[in-house]
Amino acid sequence: MRDMHDQTIQWRETQRPVRFLCFDARIVIFIGLALAHVRVWTICVLVFAAVALLIMERKGMRPENAGRHFRTWLSGPVIRARNLEDLRMPAGFSDGTPE
Repeated sequence: MRDMHDQTIQWRETQRPVRFLCFDARIVIFIGLALAHVRVWTICVLVFAAVALLIMERKGMRPENAGRHFRTWLSGPVIRARNLEDLRMPAGFSDGTPE
């Protein structure tokens, strides 16, 4: 990109995701693991990670957002600040007559 003074605008490129071939650059971790420890299971992990990153990219989701989504899914819909044993039961202060 060029501005009106014919100089390159570098800061516009800072939010662009880093790519390695057609994958997100995080796949390099799994490629390094598979090359350092050549076993069937490490190659399976590499293939699984590549497929997962491709699916996330197709859906428009970044890996860090997918991690947050997975963590929220594990924790459930309600996150309590106290244990269930520490919660008090709600008290009813009505006289018992229906309105």
